[in-house]
Amino acid sequence: MARKSYREVQERRAELRRKRAEVRKLTKSVSKRKSKEFHDALKAAIAECGLNAVQISDFSGLDSTTIRRFLKTYSASARMETFIALLRVAGYTIDIKPIDPHKDDFRQYRRVALPPLDDEG
Repeated sequence: MARKSYREVQERRAELRRKRAEVRKLTKSVSKRKSKEFHDALKAAIAECGLNAVQISDFSGLDSTTIRRFLKTYSASARMETFIALLRVAGYTIDIKPIDPHKDDFRQYRRVALPPLDDEG
């Protein structure tokens, strides 16, 4: 078995770096978009529950200024605990469910063997 040349190894490394950068870029854009959608849905659920920020603060254990800031503006740095606490007060929960395979942007990057899509043949 012949050894790979230095150039081949470097080209392979460069290709792996390009793929990782592509995945990071895709992950960031998808997660930011989904986070914004989630924030908007959560704001609507909180508005629907009919409680003000002080009442939500009492029930959730979060500071009322945190709640007001969350409801006023979108912040990509909001922690998951904040989302969960506000959802519980509004009467909602988070379900984790699989993504439709046809809409799964990361299907090709997973290492597990997935069943073929119907249109892949």
